[in-house]
Amino acid sequence: EREKLEDEIAQFPVGYISKKNIHGKIRYYRQWTENGKIKSQYIKEEELDEIQDQISRRKELQQRLKELDQGDKEDFLR
Repeated sequence: EREKLEDEIAQFPVGYISKKNIHGKIRYYRQWTENGKIKSQYIKEEELDEIQDQISRRKELQQRLKELDQGDKEDFLR
């Protein structure tokens, strides 16, 4: 199950959505850290919902993986 979760996580984008007001217009960016530097990618308004959903899904899967790892650790310590 762990491998399946890792494969699914890898399909979704990393990072978070940042909202910026530039010259009176709201712009959205996906931001993430890569090699110690913050990277940023502009998100078109029509793509915003889809990317937000993908990032949320990735976070859900990462949480599930973390819970799975904690369960494995508890089993190991018994």
